[in-house]
Amino acid sequence: TGFQISNLVFGPIVQRYTQPDTGNASFEDFIHCCVRLKAAFELFKAQPKNFCEEATFNLEDVGARI
Repeated sequence: TGFQISNLVFGPIVQRYTQPDTGNASFEDFIHCCVRLKAAFELFKAQPKNFCEEATFNLEDVGARI
């Protein structure tokens, strides 16, 4: 298992959780990233979706869960 994410999502995650000088992520940052990704996927899964499998969120939806 794991997370399937697009390159559009992957780029900002790499920038957020890796050290700019080395490109490495600490174990703590890796775990934090995984927890946040899991929460985001669960939030998406719980939202009602349209026929294209797109969900709409408002600030309260996201702020309350992540």
